[in-house]
Amino acid sequence: QALKQLGISPSKTSVGSLLSIAVKSIRILLIPASWQSLRTEEQKRHSILAHKIFENNQIAFEKKIISAGDISLHSVMQAIKSGEPRNIGLGYSEAAYTWSAFGLHLFGNLCLRRSGRIESELDDDEFRGYWFYCRATALYWGGDLQQSAKFYELAIPLLRRCQNLLSLQVGLHMNRHLLAFAGSATEELAAAESVFKLAGATGTRQGKCWGAYDLANALSRNGRLIEAANYMKLANATLTGERYYMTEAI
Repeated sequence: QALKQLGISPSKTSVGSLLSIAVKSIRILLIPASWQSLRTEEQKRHSILAHKIFENNQIAFEKKIISAGDISLHSVMQAIKSGEPRNIGLGYSEAAYTWSAFGLHLFGNLCLRRSGRIESELDDDEFRGYWFYCRATALYWGGDLQQSAKFYELAIPLLRRCQNLLSLQVGLHMNRHLLAFAGSATEELAAAESVFKLAGATGTRQGKCWGAYDLANALSRNGRLIEAANYMKLANATLTGERYYMTEAI
């Protein structure tokens, strides 16, 4: 419905979405942002709405990854068209997030460098926290856990301070995954407790599930198996009637 406000109709088929992704990827990567700028007040409003679409769309990746990727790049294109450096930086950060989710780390790194140049020129904690978050997540998907942990550590306080709750929810959850591989049992448990606590504030079903199974994973690692089993039951019950393929598999 939000995309319709922008005059965008996403493809209803996977093949159509893949073709749309390819076309938008070429435009984002090869055409300078200044050439695509419309610089109208309407486009600025569209870019703000597009950013909100992207933030809400993050948790849809595991349900319909191809269409979610297409919708994300629609949002990126709207941000770039605004001509505003901050919006362009957000767009490139989100493009990096999207391509890294697909394993296209070369494309992701290119956009992170572009958005990083904008970040260095802005005195904007909200933008900086979001850029750190997108970079941390891209690094996680690329397998660089040490650098990913570094940027999550920078991103999480800024996301919390700026009340960017949806990105904070995903960031805390991804950081918990990271700590399961690279952190201590105590660190993982503290991270899981943060995810579970925040889920009450965001009110998303998936966030509640993540919080519960994050706690189950961390508690079992700490030897608290009965508590872990109860939280895993809660996680499964939370998703009853709705398909989240990756979360269900985990």
